[in-house]
Amino acid sequence: ETAAEPNSPRSIYHRMRAAARDDYAEFRRLDAPQPFYDGDDADTRAEQAVEWAVVHAAYGNMAAARARLADFPAEFRARLQREPSNPRVHLSLAMAEALLGRREEAVRLAGKATELLPESRDAMEGSRNLARAAEIFAWTGDKDRAVALLTHVISTFGNSPVRALRENPALAPLRGDPRFEALLNDPKNSAPLF
Repeated sequence: ETAAEPNSPRSIYHRMRAAARDDYAEFRRLDAPQPFYDGDDADTRAEQAVEWAVVHAAYGNMAAARARLADFPAEFRARLQREPSNPRVHLSLAMAEALLGRREEAVRLAGKATELLPESRDAMEGSRNLARAAEIFAWTGDKDRAVALLTHVISTFGNSPVRALRENPALAPLRGDPRFEALLNDPKNSAPLF
C-alpha cells in the first residue's frame, strides 16, 4: 500500500488534515473509519486527538470534541512529568484544557510554553509557540490577547502565515472579530516579502 493510494491510512490522514480547513462532512466521513494514523510522518495519537478535537469544536460540535479528547489530557500530564521543559507538550495540553473549559489551566500552560522557548532564543519555534498560544487564548475567550499575539507574529514574519491563519480551525473563535478580520484582510499582510 502506497501513500498515493487514496484509501491508504497515510492518504486518509492527510486528506483529513485538508478537509479540516473547510469540509467538516468530509472530515467526519474520513475520521469515522480511521480515528488515528500511526505512520512515521504522523503526530502522536494524543496530539492527533487534540488536533481533531479542535476541528470538531471549530464546527460547533463540542460533544465530539470532548469525546475525542477522552483520556489524552492525562497522557499529556504524565508526559509533562517526564518532559517538563517541552513547550509542545504544554501547548497540546493547554488546548485540550481550553476545549474542556478549564480556562485558567489552559492559560497557565500556554504562558509556560512561551516562557520555555521564547522568540529571543529561537525566532521560528518561539513564534510558532506564540501563534499556538494565540489559538488557546482564542478558545479561552481572551480574544484581545489572541489578536495581539497574531499581530505580533505577522509583523515578525510577514505575510507567510496569513493564509494559514485564515484556514486554521483552531482560530474559529476569532472569525468575525473585526480586529482579526482586519488583520487577515490588511493588504500589507498579504504583500510579497521581496
